Amino acid sequence: MLPQGEGEFVGLPLTDAAFHPGDRNIAYVVPVQVSVPQQGEVPSHTYRAAAKLSLDAGHPGQYSLVRLYGMDPWADSNVSTTPPDASPYDVQKLREIEISRDGANVFVTASQGLEGKRE
Repeated sequence: MLPQGEGEFVGLPLTDAAFHPGDRNIAYVVPVQVSVPQQGEVPSHTYRAAAKLSLDAGHPGQYSLVRLYGMDPWADSNVSTTPPDASPYDVQKLREIEISRDGANVFVTASQGLEGKRE
């Protein structure tokens, strides 16, 4: 393991994080990069998701993945193209994550700007 700040960067820069209101060792972050190995006809690929992390208080900077939020575009029935990146349905531009006061609900927003002239 390399000390924090050393080595080649792998993954995505975080755009937002929220902490569980009842447990400061639980963080919710966006985006995270999920790597999927080749499975039959589906090639290996990556996609973006939100994640719930358990922070290791005894080892700053270390964490465990508790849960992913989001669906692999290759498995999403709303995506109508191959590869999924060409689909007009795209929720991979994750921007914000929030958690309700009681910690029961997680809210994730995704946005995509449209290029072109505005009339």
